[in-house]
Amino acid sequence: MSESLTPSVKLADLAERFWSFQCREFPMLGIQAGVATRDAVLMRESPSDHARRYAAAARFLLELDRISTDRLTAQDRVTHRLLRREFDELRVFYELRAHQRPSLYPMGPEFLTTFFSNTVAISQVDGAQLYADRLATIPSFLSELIENLADGHAAGFRYPKRVLECASRAVRASLAGPDDALPWHGPFKRTTLTASAVDNAASRARLIVREQIVPAFEAYAEFLEGPLSANARDSLSCTDSPDGEAFY
Repeated sequence: MSESLTPSVKLADLAERFWSFQCREFPMLGIQAGVATRDAVLMRESPSDHARRYAAAARFLLELDRISTDRLTAQDRVTHRLLRREFDELRVFYELRAHQRPSLYPMGPEFLTTFFSNTVAISQVDGAQLYADRLATIPSFLSELIENLADGHAAGFRYPKRVLECASRAVRASLAGPDDALPWHGPFKRTTLTASAVDNAASRARLIVREQIVPAFEAYAEFLEGPLSANARDSLSCTDSPDGEAFY
C-alpha cells in the first residue's frame, strides 16, 4: 500500500513521524512547543539515548532517500532538504561525540531547568502532580550529564578554565538563598489553585528539591570544579580539542 502513496504524502508522513520522534527524544522541545504529553522525563541524555538517536537517524535517512524529489513541489523540496539536514546533524553530532562535550555555560543544566520552571503554569490539579514528577527526573539527568562529560574527558576533551569557572559559579548561584526562593518552586508559588492535591504536590516538590535536586546540582558543581577541571585549557577555542575543527 505504501508504494501507491505519492512522494508528497510519504514525505509528509516522514516529517510528522520525525516530529513525534523529536518530541519523545527531546521532551523539553515538545513541552515548549505545547505538545500535550504525560511523559515525566525532561531530558534524555544517557549514552544509550544518544546511540538510539544515532541509529534512528540512519533509518530516517534511508527512508528519505527512497522519496524521489522529481514530483515534489518547491515547498516539499525544501522540506526534503531540511529533513536531510536534521538527520545528517544527528548522525554527525554523535560521530563527533558532541554529547560528551555539551555546552556548560551560559546554557548549562541549571539554566535549562530554571527556564523550564519559569515557563510552567499550573492551572490543573494533574498539572501540579506532573510538574512534581518532572522535577524528580532532574537528578537522573544530571547523573547522565556527568557520565557523558566523564567519558569525554577520558577521550581527551578539555574545557576552557574560564568556562568551567563560570559554569560552576552559575550552578552555585542557582542554589543560593532560602529554599523557598529556589527557582524550581516557582510554578507552585504562581498558581491560584487551592486544591489539597495541589498542596500535596507542592509539598512533594519541596522535598524533591531539597533532598534530590540540590544535592545533585552540588555534586555536578563539584564535578566541574574537580575532575572536569583536571588539565583544563587556557584557550577558549573549541578547535583546540580533538576533532575541534570538524566540531566547530
